[in-house]
Amino acid sequence: MILTVTLNPAIDVRYDLDGFKLARSNRVETAHKTAGGKGLNVTRVITQLQEPVLATGLLGGKTGEWIESELDASNICHDFYHIKSDTRSCLAFLHDGLQTEVLEAGPVVSEEEWHGFLEHFVTLLGDASLVVASGSLPKGVPTSAYRQLNELVKRSGKRLILDTSGEALREGVASKPFLVKPNEDELAALEPHTPVDEALRTLADQIPWVLHSKGKDGAEAHIMRTRYALAVPEVEAINPVGSGDAMVAGLAVGLQRGLSIEETLKLGSATGTLNALEPGTGMISMAALPEMLQKIDVMVR
Repeated sequence: MILTVTLNPAIDVRYDLDGFKLARSNRVETAHKTAGGKGLNVTRVITQLQEPVLATGLLGGKTGEWIESELDASNICHDFYHIKSDTRSCLAFLHDGLQTEVLEAGPVVSEEEWHGFLEHFVTLLGDASLVVASGSLPKGVPTSAYRQLNELVKRSGKRLILDTSGEALREGVASKPFLVKPNEDELAALEPHTPVDEALRTLADQIPWVLHSKGKDGAEAHIMRTRYALAVPEVEAINPVGSGDAMVAGLAVGLQRGLSIEETLKLGSATGTLNALEPGTGMISMAALPEMLQKIDVMVR
């Protein structure tokens, strides 16, 4: 089973607008609401790939209850640790070919609640063989959160995939997770004033799998001292939000199933690309997957 961790989930609300007018009323026909957060996007795609998965993390209040009800409706297994403060909501306005976001910071988590979650996490590790930890940290959760989780994962003999940014990524990397997936901005924050290639090599000296995602330009991977280039087909993206999370899901499933490096990279690239073709976030077309896999090129450099 794959265990996904979302420490700062949200109700993601998307508004599709013909145009966005400042200081004016903007009316929409429909608001699209999703149980969001990077880890839950990953979970949805893993579920579509029909791999056993359990979602955990921190939820609180009525918004947390709504997220759990949405997961139930989608037949997604979950076991969250409940906190007192309300889970956040995040708004995205799609207009004029652009996306404007309003993101709440999230709840304040007490030290007692954080330690309670760590104990809860340990109880879930027994049935998991791979852990995916994604996204930002709510207030009160220490920047060492992912380092702490990875230490518990490694102690249990399991592997952790980490997808985050900022100080949480820096601390997480220090604990040497199995896989990280930084984009260019995240690499620059980790290794200021360092060329991308050099920053990737530095990471690859510490971490078995390093994926540098480049969006529509594919990705580069450094795995076990070997460099791979991933080329993806040109597509007309409908909603690229969550494509990185869909890629992580594909990588996680490939690793869980024991696929070869090339097959795992292809699956991750295919799911990431397919997400961009769907209006929903963290969604892929399973019918289109076989053809997309054929269009992905993985080259050793």
